[in-house]
Amino acid sequence: MKRILILLACGLWLFGAAGMAPADAGSGADLRGASFRVAVLQDFPPLYGQDSQGRPAGFAIDLLETLAVEAGFTIDYVVTENWGTAAQLVRDKEADFVPGFGINDYRLAEFDFSVPMESIPVRAFVKKGDRRIRRIADLTNDRFVTAVIDEGAAHVELRRRGGFHLALKSTVDEGLNALLAGSVDAFVFPEPVLLQKLRSMNLAGFVEAVDEPLLTLKRGYLFRPDDPYLPSLNQHLEELVQSALYTDLLSQWYGEPVPFWTIQRTVLYMLLLLGLLAATLVVWKNYSVGRVNNRLRRSENHLAVRNRELEQLVYVASHDLRSPLVNVDGFSRELEYSLLDIGALLEAQTPDPVALEQLVRSELPDMQQSLKRIRKSTRQMDLLIKGLLKLSRSVRGALQLQPIDMNRLLQDLCGSFAFQIDELGIELTMGNLPPCRGDISQVSQVFANLIDNAIKYRDPRRQPQIHISGEVKKDLALYRVADNGIGIAANHQGNIFELFHRLNPVDGEGEGLGLTAVKQILARLDGDIQVESQLGNGSIFIVALPAVNVRQIKG
Repeated sequence: MKRILILLACGLWLFGAAGMAPADAGSGADLRGASFRVAVLQDFPPLYGQDSQGRPAGFAIDLLETLAVEAGFTIDYVVTENWGTAAQLVRDKEADFVPGFGINDYRLAEFDFSVPMESIPVRAFVKKGDRRIRRIADLTNDRFVTAVIDEGAAHVELRRRGGFHLALKSTVDEGLNALLAGSVDAFVFPEPVLLQKLRSMNLAGFVEAVDEPLLTLKRGYLFRPDDPYLPSLNQHLEELVQSALYTDLLSQWYGEPVPFWTIQRTVLYMLLLLGLLAATLVVWKNYSVGRVNNRLRRSENHLAVRNRELEQLVYVASHDLRSPLVNVDGFSRELEYSLLDIGALLEAQTPDPVALEQLVRSELPDMQQSLKRIRKSTRQMDLLIKGLLKLSRSVRGALQLQPIDMNRLLQDLCGSFAFQIDELGIELTMGNLPPCRGDISQVSQVFANLIDNAIKYRDPRRQPQIHISGEVKKDLALYRVADNGIGIAANHQGNIFELFHRLNPVDGEGEGLGLTAVKQILARLDGDIQVESQLGNGSIFIVALPAVNVRQIKG
């Protein structure tokens, strides 16, 4: 936007200048249609520099190109490194003039100059905090080395005064680097140019100027003596430096840079920060509410599971435990009836020994059978009660969660089945198992139950085989316990994890609580279990547990 305003101001100034200028544009040669080779410096900010495409740029370039548009001449730039080589190009007639050259008596003796295009102070700069040099006169001490640009204004003036130990440099970068490195004690240079350079390099806080300037340097256009175009250029230059456009160009190239933290930008960033904070709070609120909801859902699911377990326990208490009691009650009544019949014969006034013997012989088998059934029912009740106590202990104890090396755990566990494996000729194999997170004793109980079932429900028609494998999927460690046993019928697979449900009620042993305990243990460990089976073709039990990184096991 600033650049556009300057161009608009340039157009207005050109329109006004065209209306006020005389037709011959002064006593010199007419500039319109002329073409000039102009020597410019490659790097002397803000007077000279380069844009992003490598073309000359800077205050002197903008001023010259404005003059060229107004006066109607064209420019061909010759880029050089320093003022000395620029002046030599004019001497050798390889360039027609140099814009922005410092004007002094030494140069006026050889060249002609235009009217001044700017006036700037030349000062001595020292490293920040160097209290040895506070005035220009302090540099006459032989202990101090002063850097200047070869044939620059400072070089000419200090050489004229004498008594200074000078280090000649070709470019501003050489002089500034020498000062920062400590190879010179001061660098005398035009103040606005050096400050602009320091700002562009983010080094403004590393150097400071001494109190008074060495001189006030006026800059103009350097020409060879008696150049016929100089009078006409002077007139156009005088008009330009008195215009508002000149002030705008000075402000653009020499003004203090706009600070990053302006009031508008500060307010904008605060609003953005407040918006980001509000968005973060909303996201965090939604995340927190989501976590609470997830916990509530997990609690509800947990309560639902516990309610189902309680319903099963109520069913057990009303059916499975009551069934043996009914048997005990029924057979004990039969015993009671038999004993009443025998007692009635014994209490008769004249007992008939023959009738008594016949009665005892007829009732004794039924009495013995009743006693056997009573004992069987009491054993069944004892087994059920012990199973419930065992189940309660397995899902009630405190958990000690930690990373588990499943390869070591299964190797130790399989060792406890070594006798059965050898005696039955079981082929048990195990792949490389990923680690998981859980309670060692509880996880051991899970896999001990699965291996025990695989042995218990083997198919007698073939050699028993058990294979344990594992893999990691996302954040779960999956373990498969596969066997070639009798398998599980499809109509039984949905309820094998229920209380007192046995895989083979006819031939199997046990109370039917093993897989129920497995299911509940895994639920406490944030895991799960599933089964894949075909009757007569074996079963695969898939156990899921939280996975961990291998490095946690090694640590």
